[in-house]
Amino acid sequence: MRRRSHRACHIGPRHARGELLLGALFAIGLLLVALLLYMRMENRRQQIRLADQEGQALAQFALGLRGFAAAVLADVTLLPAADQGGVDWLKPPACGGLATNPAEGYVPCSFTGETFGSLYSTSFQLDPVSRALEFRTSFVVPPIGGNMAAGATNASSMLIAERMAGAAVAGQANPSAGLFFNAFANVPADANAPHSLTTGEPGVDSGRVVLVVNNAPSNDIYLRTDGTNQMMADLNMGGQSITNAANGRFSGDVRADGQMQVTGGLTVTDGPADFRQGVVADELYLSSLGRYVSQALYDAEVYTGALSYTIPKQDCSKNGGSPGIYAVLQSTGAPTDTGASGDALYSARVDVTDLGASWQVTPVLQTMELGMWREGTDIVLGRTVKNVAASGQRVLVMRRCR
Repeated sequence: MRRRSHRACHIGPRHARGELLLGALFAIGLLLVALLLYMRMENRRQQIRLADQEGQALAQFALGLRGFAAAVLADVTLLPAADQGGVDWLKPPACGGLATNPAEGYVPCSFTGETFGSLYSTSFQLDPVSRALEFRTSFVVPPIGGNMAAGATNASSMLIAERMAGAAVAGQANPSAGLFFNAFANVPADANAPHSLTTGEPGVDSGRVVLVVNNAPSNDIYLRTDGTNQMMADLNMGGQSITNAANGRFSGDVRADGQMQVTGGLTVTDGPADFRQGVVADELYLSSLGRYVSQALYDAEVYTGALSYTIPKQDCSKNGGSPGIYAVLQSTGAPTDTGASGDALYSARVDVTDLGASWQVTPVLQTMELGMWREGTDIVLGRTVKNVAASGQRVLVMRRCR
C-alpha cells in the first residue's frame, strides 16, 4: 500500500505576536478617540456650567446696579464722576463700597462677581432734564484653554459670553423701581442689541459681554402713570370700569352697549347723529335755522262746543323764550242760541285774552238782519248786526315758544 503523507500548517510565534499588537493598537486608538470626545464634551459642560454661574453673578450685579440707579434718580449727587471697575464699589462702605452707599450696600460684602467680576467696567449717563438714565457695564471673557494668535477668534469665549448674557437676562424678573436691564454678547461696548449674524464674526468684540441698565419708558411692560410710554396692544379691562378720567380722544369708533350719560354737552362735527329709537331731550337746537325745536308750532288742538276755552301756557324756560299761542277758525258753525236769526253772516273771529298763567280763547260770531221800511215818501233799506252764541265754531289752537 502507498501511504499518503499529510503536511501540517503551523502559524509561527512571530506572526501571532504581530496580529496581537495590531489589535492592541486599534483598541488603544478607539480608546483615545473616545477619551478625546469625552474630554471635549466634559470641557463643553464645564464651560456651560461656568457661563451659567457667571451669568447668575452678572444678574445679581445688575440687581445691585438697578438699586444704585434708583438711588441716583432720587439724588443725582450720588452719580460717580468717573467709570467704576469691578464690583466692590456697590458694596457697603465698610467693605470697600462708595462712601455714599447705604450701610447695607447694593450687593453684599461676600459678592465677588465670580471669576469675571473683577473685569467689569461700568459707565454712567444721566440727562438732568428728562431724567433718562443709562448705566452700562462691559468686559471681555478671557481666552479659555490657552493663548490665541493675534486676530484669532476664541470660540470658547464667544460661547461663554452668549451663555452668560442668556443666563443674566433670564434672571431679571420684573423691573425694579422702573429700571430695566438687558445683556448682549459678542457686541461692541456701546451696543443696544444682540450681535447680528449677517454682520459676520464679531472680531475684536468676540467674548465681550455688555450689561445695560436704564429707565427708558419703552422698555416697561406696564403702562406708566406719567404718560412717558405707550400701549403696544389693546387694553383688556376684564369687565372692570374706568373711573375718575378727565378727557378722552379716540381715532376710531366709540361704542357703549349700556347707557351713556353726557353732562357737559355732546358735539357731532362731521356726519349725522343717528338715533334709531328716538331722542328724549329737554330741548333741541337747529343751527341751520337758528331756532329751537320748541319754537316750532306744536300741540295743535281743535276746540268746539263751548263759549270760551282756557288754554294753559307751556314752559319755555329751557330755550330762554316765552310762550305763544295762535288761534284760527276751522269752521264758523251755525248760531246755536234760541231765537238767533239773520239774513247773512256778518263776521266770525277768535279773541285771545292773556290771563297770566293761561289764555282765554273766545270764539265770536255776528249775524246781520236786513230790513226795508217807509219813512215819508222814502223807502229805507237797513241792517241790524247782533252777537250770537258761537259754541258751534271749530277753533284750531296752536302753541309754541318764541
